[in-house]
Amino acid sequence: MITNENKTRKKEFERNYLKFWLKLFSFRKKLKTWDIDFNKPWWYIFWQHKFLILPTFITESIQSIFWVCLPIILVYSFDSRQYFWLISALIFRIILVPIVWLIYHNWVRFVEVLDGSVWISTGKYFLTVDPIYHSTQSSGQVVSKINRAAQGYFDLVTLISWEIISLVIGALSVIISSIFINLWIGIYLGLTLGFMTIINIWLTRFNDSIFQENRIPIEDDKKDSELENLQQASYIRTVFATKNQLNKQISKTTKLITLNFASWRSSGLIWSLLLIFYFLTGLGLVFKLISMVESYAITSPTAIALVSSFFLGTTNILQAGNQTQRLTRSIISITDLFDFIRGFGKQTFSVLEENAE
Repeated sequence: MITNENKTRKKEFERNYLKFWLKLFSFRKKLKTWDIDFNKPWWYIFWQHKFLILPTFITESIQSIFWVCLPIILVYSFDSRQYFWLISALIFRIILVPIVWLIYHNWVRFVEVLDGSVWISTGKYFLTVDPIYHSTQSSGQVVSKINRAAQGYFDLVTLISWEIISLVIGALSVIISSIFINLWIGIYLGLTLGFMTIINIWLTRFNDSIFQENRIPIEDDKKDSELENLQQASYIRTVFATKNQLNKQISKTTKLITLNFASWRSSGLIWSLLLIFYFLTGLGLVFKLISMVESYAITSPTAIALVSSFFLGTTNILQAGNQTQRLTRSIISITDLFDFIRGFGKQTFSVLEENAE
């Protein structure tokens, strides 16, 4: 049985634990938000702070190459009984761990400051724009667009840093390593994987751009209805309007659920068709390797290493559709906020001290 004393000790431990990490990573002077200029392209913020995220791209590329090439290094080392490259690769990977951890600091800093910058920059804009422009706009729409853009920036950074780089580097490593074993296998994998990736990206982008452009106004409308319901709770007239307001919210929520359901099912169908093509590609590779093993062109361990590298390095291609979907949604959501702000209104008199003459 948990007593009040134990609960108090647990809470005290949790407070001290949190205090320890906050004190250890207290970089208040460095964690200042940036001013986002909504008249510039949405990607300009990445260009301004590229050196905070570029090292992460490099280390992630190196790690992807390591995992794809490891089976081939293993086979070469044990077949030739020369273990220098295997031991060197493993030692290098161990050394890379603290390096990645240190570099990750700047990546986290970039992501968190970017998220805060979106909220502060938009807040600053909507607080300083002339009040007359707010009278014709919906508060729910504003909140919805800021939410989507902030999430869009986060998804964009994580996608490029961790997923898209792994996909590209993994596939290229498999193709290049295959060419060293057999030129025609490398060409076969390059053509089939390239074709599958292009079709996957094109179909997903076409499909999701249509859904996302229709999703945005529905989400804005739904958020506006939710805020309106909260605001009306303080008025007596809500007693008479409750049923009507609830029906409006149910209708808008149902419309969004229906759209999302159709989006998921259409994306799932595209993914299923590409999954079949992917395993047919793998089957073609297996048949070719079987014939080469039977003709003593390569050894069985080499064939196993190549098949292992294929599936380790190219499985992410199956997620190219999902990544494209999230990338498309992120970019559309971010550009939607930028376009909305550019057409929202303007400031004709100073509000903040820093803007005063």
